[in-house]
Amino acid sequence: MLASLGALVVLLAHWTSAAAQLFWLVSLVVVMMAAVRAYVEWRDVFVVTNWRVVRLSGVLTARVATMPINRILDMTMTRPLLGRLVGYGHFVFESAAQEQGLREIKFVPDILAVDREINNAVNKENRRRERLLVSPDRSFGDSDDEPTEPIRGL
Repeated sequence: MLASLGALVVLLAHWTSAAAQLFWLVSLVVVMMAAVRAYVEWRDVFVVTNWRVVRLSGVLTARVATMPINRILDMTMTRPLLGRLVGYGHFVFESAAQEQGLREIKFVPDILAVDREINNAVNKENRRRERLLVSPDRSFGDSDDEPTEPIRGL
């Protein structure tokens, strides 16, 4: 993208030949596509609550994908070398459902803290379910249960 911007600046000064004009227009298209792609990536939001994992994405068409915390069977966290340096990583979620909108979430900032929070939410939900199994006379909405609130939004 920076190379295209540099080419635009240089070609503005040398706008005389048809080849320069064509190269300038191609560079402009590349820069515009990169800007649109950056905006689309920026619009990808990942939120974890104590009940669900939610992913909001899309620019013109909004897309919302959710997964209950108790459906998460396996979670893989990947931190590439560049991600370790600047503080991001990627998640891959495995659940009982085969096709899902939350399978892969890339470029999550502060991934270690998010991983810890998701694991805490999953463990808390498992403990809550175990308590319900031990005393089946308790209803789902007892006063011990915490309200749904965002843990982290990215």
